[in-house]
Amino acid sequence: MARRFRFRLAAVAKLREQQQKAQRRTVAEALTAVSRIQHAIDGLHGQLGGSMLEIRRHRHGAVLDVSELSRQQLHRGWLHRELTRAGDELTRRRLDLEAQRLKLSDVTKQRKTIENLRKKQWQRHVRDGARDEQTAADEAANSGYLRRRSQAVGQGGIT
Repeated sequence: MARRFRFRLAAVAKLREQQQKAQRRTVAEALTAVSRIQHAIDGLHGQLGGSMLEIRRHRHGAVLDVSELSRQQLHRGWLHRELTRAGDELTRRRLDLEAQRLKLSDVTKQRKTIENLRKKQWQRHVRDGARDEQTAADEAANSGYLRRRSQAVGQGGIT
């Protein structure tokens, strides 16, 4: 009867799988954060472009209001500061995303190593089972031959 296959590192394999799933979630969250910041930067660029169009429209008008120009200049200054801040945040988040991807790569590599060990252990189990079955069949054939031979010798058929 064949032995039952038991992978000795099953608990480690399960742990590596859980780590990989958790790291995938972390990478997805980091990617979402990068996307969100990029969307905010695009919105700030749109506001800055709109502000510039508004200034150009006022330039073609007859009267320039100093308080309005001052307000627009302050607003553009704020937009530039926000763009700089968001750009710095985007850079930081991209670096974090890259670090998380490297961690995911390492965890995936560890999991694949465990899976390769499982595969090799399974192949060894199958090979050992086939060898044990062949040994049992050989022993059965040999004992049958010896039994028939001893019966034939006992009956005087073979000398």
